[in-house]
Amino acid sequence: MQPNNRDELQEPTDGDDTLSKSSQDALLEVEKRFDVLLGLSADSYWEQDENFRYTKVLGNGSNFAGSKPEDFLGKTRWELPAPEDDHTDWEEHEAMLARHEIFSNLEFKRTDTSGKTIWVATSGVPMFDPVGNFTGYQGTSRNITARKATEAELRASEERLQLAFDVAKIGFFELDVMTDQLTLENREFKLLNLPAENATISWTSYKENIHSDDVESVNETARYIIENRSPTSVEYRVINPDGSIRWVQASCGPRGSGDGGAIAQIIGVNIDITRRKETEIALDRSRQELADLNQTLEDRVATRTAELKSEAEQHAQTQTMLTASQRLDSIGQLAGGIAHDSNNLLSIILGNLELAALKVTDPEAREMIEDAQAAATSGADLNQRLLGFARKQNLAPVRLQVGAHVLGTVRLLERTIREDVRIVAKIERNIWDIVADPSELTNALVNLAVNARDAMSDGGFLHIEARNYKSESNGGQKDRSADRTDYVEIAVTDTGAGMPADVLEKAFDPFFTTKEQGKGTGLGLSSVYGFAEQSSGFIKIDSQVGEGTTVRIYLPRALEADKPKTTTQISTEILAAEGELILVVEDELNVRATTVKRLEHFGYQVIEASTGLEAIKILQDGGPIKLVFSDIVMPGGMNGYHLAEWMRNHVPNIKILLTSGYDDPDQENGNHDFQVLRKPHSMEDLARELRNVLNN
Repeated sequence: MQPNNRDELQEPTDGDDTLSKSSQDALLEVEKRFDVLLGLSADSYWEQDENFRYTKVLGNGSNFAGSKPEDFLGKTRWELPAPEDDHTDWEEHEAMLARHEIFSNLEFKRTDTSGKTIWVATSGVPMFDPVGNFTGYQGTSRNITARKATEAELRASEERLQLAFDVAKIGFFELDVMTDQLTLENREFKLLNLPAENATISWTSYKENIHSDDVESVNETARYIIENRSPTSVEYRVINPDGSIRWVQASCGPRGSGDGGAIAQIIGVNIDITRRKETEIALDRSRQELADLNQTLEDRVATRTAELKSEAEQHAQTQTMLTASQRLDSIGQLAGGIAHDSNNLLSIILGNLELAALKVTDPEAREMIEDAQAAATSGADLNQRLLGFARKQNLAPVRLQVGAHVLGTVRLLERTIREDVRIVAKIERNIWDIVADPSELTNALVNLAVNARDAMSDGGFLHIEARNYKSESNGGQKDRSADRTDYVEIAVTDTGAGMPADVLEKAFDPFFTTKEQGKGTGLGLSSVYGFAEQSSGFIKIDSQVGEGTTVRIYLPRALEADKPKTTTQISTEILAAEGELILVVEDELNVRATTVKRLEHFGYQVIEASTGLEAIKILQDGGPIKLVFSDIVMPGGMNGYHLAEWMRNHVPNIKILLTSGYDDPDQENGNHDFQVLRKPHSMEDLARELRNVLNN
């Protein structure tokens, strides 16, 4: 049993035989040793009475509150000075003391004489007398203020570290290489979206959450650490329960060794790098998009440059074609005017020759008249070709099946073209119909075939092809109506000498020819050009010296709305007149006089007018006029079509027959169904048309 108070240890008296001299010496020796230990220890020794008040305080640790040991005597532990913020609940400790229980490392705060907070840790055991009565407590106390400060600093540092880890989304892990068990820190479960049921899971189970494309790289990282005993890192994807992807960077290395020096654990941290990877991916995507955009921009610039170059070339070509077209138009206007005046002259010549022939009986004289008539007729044919170039000839368009018509023309050519020229025809299936004058189309093909034949002096191939053709720009030609985008292309190609550029430029000019004198008029291509233009089509020509020439005619596709102009069938009625009164309207005096002579010869009664307005005045005056025979092209602002329209509206019972050296589209009021007799015409043609109109 320990003594209650060291002061009770006294020297033995002579009469005290309880303790021997040797025992007393031993106790004194123990006491000295105890004092030495207290002097060396940072702890203080204390004793309390049965009311838990200090009765003794010894040792260096007695100044833990900055007070003298005697300042504690007579006070309980909870009566010592405490800081204002101390809210220690002493009830449980008092109850423990009341039960005389041992207590250990009880920590509490007190203040020293300067008011500074002091942390104290104390431990105590109960004391009992020889008969077992409780006499108090004895124990030790230690000033732990420095330790508490260190612990607080460590906690703050750990809290800061934990906060940094939380903010950075860093989690710790440890992989036991021997057992294949993976230990995860709590934050790791949240980071990886794993259920925090157990801090340890198998490495195999963990890998089930890794993206299948990344498992091998993770395994390779683990092998590298084990084989090289060196830290490294790896980036991989974890699949969340909702299917989303989380990117993780694992930085890890070896720790410890198993038997034989093998690596026992791999430890490391996982960092959530999802946002960084998403940023990198987005940045890579933006870079790629920018690169693609730059490439696209470069491609677009290159494409646009090529387009502009092509457009410039096309513009230059179009300008050249426009200039040529304008030149041809000017030449056409001139040719048309010449042909018109020439036809009027030929009408006078032919008319008077025919009248003279009726009165001449001398065979030699009649032969001379017939020669003159033949020459005049040839002149009329020449004028017709000029009018074809000028696009002012009278056409009789009908709906044509291109394939049948072209093949029919090919059969005609096979009988007339030289044997050393082989004709090859190719017609596209399901080729569209066109609306065109069949005889003029035949003439155009014959003209082109003859030119091709002449270009192949040593023979060769003549290709005639027809196909459907769609065009928005009409090959750079002059604009057509919006509904004319479908054409039929008829191409005539030879393997002849070809034409140089200076010749090609003038190919459509009338009277231009490279043939020897007397072997060509120079109107072949000109008339084909005029036929195509007047038929609402266009024409192209390509030629290479030494390779040959291709001429392509484009004629518009026949539409349901197309109503082709057709000529009335010639009546088989007798041509003799019955004395009907005819009004002749012609501004050319000599032409009008010749016409009057012809009509009177037939037995008609005739009255005359020089203009359309004059004719209207005569018609308004009344009279038994049965038919008006009028020229189309007349001065005074009213042409033959205008007069015909007026008659249809005001004197519909009077018949109308028009005539002209050429049919000028600029003076025509849209489509018409009036009968037109082309100048110059024979007396027989005139008589037949007059009877045809009068009888029908």
